[in-house]
Amino acid sequence: MKTPPLVLLLLLTVASYCQQQQCLQSEFSGEAAQGQGFRQELGQGVAFSVVPMGRNTQEPRWGWLKIRVVDESKVIFAFNPSDENWLLATPDWGSAFIGGFNSDVNRAIEYRLRDLIFPLSFDDKQKLREASGLIYSAKTPEEEGTALAALKSMRLGQIKFEIMDYRLGAGKPPTSVDWVKFTGVVTVPDDFSLSEKLIAAKLSLRYVDCPPVLDEVIENIRNSKSHEFFLASETAAVEAGR
Repeated sequence: MKTPPLVLLLLLTVASYCQQQQCLQSEFSGEAAQGQGFRQELGQGVAFSVVPMGRNTQEPRWGWLKIRVVDESKVIFAFNPSDENWLLATPDWGSAFIGGFNSDVNRAIEYRLRDLIFPLSFDDKQKLREASGLIYSAKTPEEEGTALAALKSMRLGQIKFEIMDYRLGAGKPPTSVDWVKFTGVVTVPDDFSLSEKLIAAKLSLRYVDCPPVLDEVIENIRNSKSHEFFLASETAAVEAGR
């Protein structure tokens, strides 16, 4: 007996839905300032934080913020920067900093909406570092295609980080990001154990189809310096720091 077309279409739709991996999505918000950071546990020991940087005795007028994701439950010796900040597993380091030494702070703060990817374990961090490094260094379409396939096959978390408000330090031009207010939308595979706080945010907790790695993220890996906002010259940096 032949299966009616409408029934066949329904069965195919259900099968496709069942095969589509589901993700959990939740939201958080916070503030960070020079002298006061922000931390949000994501789950399974992995934490998101915004950490004040700079303002040391040698460069007291420069202040910026570092966005970090790392497993804080394990002690790991840092052999490269990505060991202590998993966001640095891709070449797009500029997305992990708000401002910086010798930075054009006015331009840097205009980078408000950031799509960030992060691994779910240290081993995954190593794989992400390798795959994104291959995308960055690919010389042929075939090499890039292989690297992209490896990246897109990974189980990754994603964070849509948006700066909602900010305050810059004094100076013309300013040399410090003194305070930011932000929101974050975090998306992880549904077998990742979200933190109790993110689960408790019932108004924002929801199941969604796991999103692909966004084209913008891939473009940021290819053009890793697109979010570096350095001042035009060393002289300008010295003048700004006075």
